[in-house]
Amino acid sequence: MLALLLSAGLLAACKSQTTSSHNNVATSHNHVVLISVDGLRPDAISVEKSPVMYGLAGAGVQATNARTIVPSITLPSHTAMVTGLNYKNHGVSWNDYRAGYISHPTLWSLAKKAGLGSSAYFAKMKFNFLLDPAIVDVIVGVLPEDKEGSPASSAEALARRFAEDWAKSPQGFTFIHFREPDSAGHTFKWMSPEYLQAVTSADKAIGIVLEALNKGSEAHSFSLLVTSDHGGNEYGHGSDKEEDVHIPWIGYGAGFNRAQRLDIPVRTFDTAPTIMRLLGLEIPAGLDGRVIVEALSTK
Repeated sequence: MLALLLSAGLLAACKSQTTSSHNNVATSHNHVVLISVDGLRPDAISVEKSPVMYGLAGAGVQATNARTIVPSITLPSHTAMVTGLNYKNHGVSWNDYRAGYISHPTLWSLAKKAGLGSSAYFAKMKFNFLLDPAIVDVIVGVLPEDKEGSPASSAEALARRFAEDWAKSPQGFTFIHFREPDSAGHTFKWMSPEYLQAVTSADKAIGIVLEALNKGSEAHSFSLLVTSDHGGNEYGHGSDKEEDVHIPWIGYGAGFNRAQRLDIPVRTFDTAPTIMRLLGLEIPAGLDGRVIVEALSTK
């Protein structure tokens, strides 16, 4: 099934490309999905435990030298991921829920400015700080009044909700966050059998997302980027240790090269400008990140 999904996706990705006037760059089409698997270490991805991610890495772009910020913790790392700013410049130093919304431009706000729809599916309450309902069209996740860890915010539940929504109304930019590996790492230890089983759960959810993307008229036009906010060692993370900062960065679909192993340095704040380029958005000045043009099929 995985091979069929990937083959169908690669064939569809070659069928059509359009040109955007934004930023004077060629781009695939205005559909980019960013998946962040919380706490995922690259060495936890294997053909046995996570065949979907393993297959995506082989069929698309696998950046082997990708790193997150320090401190390698969830909300600051994700803020860097969606703004293109390093920790010292985006100012989000906390890692819990706080009222209010981020003031820096994000992938969602730039999509809104360009007239593109956007969505977010997430499993931790702290993400609400990044998701102003006046900007993001579809918000599905743990709201301030909800309880974290409910079945409704599991990887499978969020993936199935995405699939339902995508079939009705595909958004220009979609962010999806799965919590399971991070939760298992803190409870049972990173790289423990329980952690690897949580990686498998997230991988199955990515399979649901991929199946949804490969259906319908948008099958030829999506780009998918799978990454993480941080890794982990023993029962935690947050340091500059290799196990904490080394992250996966896998690009697949219309906008990415095929079967490419990319060994150049990639930082998590490079994710935002790279997606801006894929969407044909105007890239703000002063970002710490850069477009990883080496990974893109349309430079």
